[in-house]
Amino acid sequence: MGSVLKPSVAALAGYAAWEIAPEKWRDSEKAALAAGTAAATWILGEVIERKIDKDKIEAFEAGFSSGRALGARRQYDILKEIQKSNTAGGRVRSIELPAPAIPGVNQMPHMVQLEVLE
Repeated sequence: MGSVLKPSVAALAGYAAWEIAPEKWRDSEKAALAAGTAAATWILGEVIERKIDKDKIEAFEAGFSSGRALGARRQYDILKEIQKSNTAGGRVRSIELPAPAIPGVNQMPHMVQLEVLE
Protein backbone atom coordinates (compact mmCIF):
# COMPACT_ATOMS: atom_id res chain seq x y z
CA MET A 1 0.00 0.00 0.00
CA GLY A 2 2.81 2.39 0.85
CA SER A 3 4.47 1.88 -2.54
CA VAL A 4 1.29 3.17 -4.21
CA LEU A 5 0.28 5.74 -1.65
CA LYS A 6 3.61 7.57 -1.23
CA PRO A 7 4.14 8.49 -4.92
CA SER A 8 0.48 9.46 -5.32
CA VAL A 9 0.46 11.73 -2.28
CA ALA A 10 3.84 13.21 -3.24
CA ALA A 11 2.59 13.98 -6.76
CA LEU A 12 -0.62 15.52 -5.44
CA ALA A 13 1.32 17.64 -2.94
CA GLY A 14 3.67 18.82 -5.70
CA TYR A 15 0.74 19.68 -7.96
CA ALA A 16 -1.00 21.53 -5.11
CA ALA A 17 2.18 23.51 -4.45
CA TRP A 18 2.36 24.41 -8.16
CA GLU A 19 -1.24 25.63 -8.12
CA ILE A 20 -0.88 27.56 -4.85
CA ALA A 21 2.32 29.34 -5.94
CA PRO A 22 1.85 33.07 -6.59
CA GLU A 23 1.06 34.07 -10.18
CA LYS A 24 4.06 36.42 -10.37
CA TRP A 25 6.48 33.48 -9.96
CA ARG A 26 8.16 32.10 -13.05
CA ASP A 27 7.51 28.53 -14.12
CA SER A 28 10.97 27.47 -12.94
CA GLU A 29 10.27 28.80 -9.45
CA LYS A 30 6.91 27.02 -9.37
CA ALA A 31 8.57 23.80 -10.58
CA ALA A 32 11.21 24.09 -7.85
CA LEU A 33 8.52 24.58 -5.22
CA ALA A 34 6.51 21.65 -6.57
CA ALA A 35 9.58 19.39 -6.69
CA GLY A 36 10.63 20.38 -3.16
CA THR A 37 7.14 19.78 -1.84
CA ALA A 38 6.91 16.40 -3.55
CA ALA A 39 10.34 15.38 -2.22
CA ALA A 40 9.50 16.50 1.32
CA THR A 41 6.20 14.60 1.15
CA TRP A 42 8.03 11.47 -0.07
CA ILE A 43 10.58 11.71 2.74
CA LEU A 44 7.81 12.20 5.30
CA GLY A 45 6.09 9.09 3.90
CA GLU A 46 9.31 7.10 4.29
CA VAL A 47 9.70 8.26 7.89
CA ILE A 48 6.11 7.34 8.71
CA GLU A 49 6.43 3.93 7.01
CA ARG A 50 9.62 3.13 8.94
CA LYS A 51 7.94 4.19 12.20
CA ILE A 52 4.99 1.91 11.44
CA ASP A 53 7.34 -1.00 10.63
CA LYS A 54 9.29 -0.39 13.83
CA ASP A 55 6.07 -0.32 15.87
CA LYS A 56 4.92 -3.58 14.26
CA ILE A 57 8.23 -5.27 15.13
CA GLU A 58 8.10 -3.99 18.70
CA ALA A 59 4.50 -5.16 19.08
CA PHE A 60 5.40 -8.60 17.72
CA GLU A 61 8.38 -8.92 20.06
CA ALA A 62 6.29 -7.78 23.03
CA GLY A 63 3.60 -10.32 22.17
CA PHE A 64 6.17 -13.05 21.68
CA SER A 65 7.78 -12.23 25.02
CA SER A 66 4.41 -12.16 26.73
CA GLY A 67 3.47 -15.50 25.18
CA ARG A 68 6.74 -17.02 26.29
CA ALA A 69 6.21 -15.72 29.83
CA LEU A 70 2.65 -17.05 29.81
CA GLY A 71 3.89 -20.45 28.63
CA ALA A 72 6.50 -20.57 31.38
CA ARG A 73 3.90 -19.55 33.94
CA ARG A 74 1.51 -22.25 32.67
CA GLN A 75 4.25 -24.90 32.91
CA TYR A 76 4.94 -23.78 36.47
CA ASP A 77 1.24 -24.05 37.33
CA ILE A 78 1.06 -27.53 35.78
CA LEU A 79 4.09 -28.63 37.79
CA LYS A 80 2.54 -27.27 40.99
CA GLU A 81 -0.70 -29.16 40.25
CA ILE A 82 1.27 -32.36 39.62
CA GLN A 83 3.12 -31.90 42.91
CA LYS A 84 -0.16 -31.36 44.76
CA SER A 85 -1.70 -34.45 43.23
CA ASN A 86 1.49 -36.41 43.96
CA THR A 87 0.35 -36.85 47.54
CA ALA A 88 -3.26 -37.45 46.55
CA GLY A 89 -2.83 -40.73 44.72
CA GLY A 90 -0.20 -40.51 42.05
CA ARG A 91 3.48 -40.01 41.84
CA VAL A 92 5.79 -38.22 39.47
CA ARG A 93 8.44 -40.29 37.80
CA SER A 94 11.34 -38.98 35.74
CA ILE A 95 12.25 -40.88 32.60
CA GLU A 96 15.59 -40.21 30.97
CA LEU A 97 15.86 -40.53 27.21
CA PRO A 98 19.02 -40.14 25.17
CA ALA A 99 18.99 -37.01 23.06
CA PRO A 100 18.43 -37.64 19.35
CA ALA A 101 21.52 -37.51 17.18
CA ILE A 102 21.32 -35.03 14.32
CA PRO A 103 23.65 -35.82 11.40
CA GLY A 104 26.26 -33.13 10.83
CA VAL A 105 25.61 -31.41 14.16
CA ASN A 106 28.06 -31.69 17.02
CA GLN A 107 26.19 -32.16 20.27
CA MET A 108 27.21 -32.57 23.85
CA PRO A 109 25.96 -35.88 25.27
CA HIS A 110 22.97 -35.26 27.50
CA MET A 111 19.75 -36.83 28.60
CA VAL A 112 16.23 -35.52 28.19
CA GLN A 113 14.01 -35.92 31.26
CA LEU A 114 10.24 -36.32 31.10
CA GLU A 115 8.13 -36.07 34.19
CA VAL A 116 5.19 -38.43 34.03
CA LEU A 117 2.31 -38.60 36.47
CA GLU A 118 1.46 -42.26 37.14
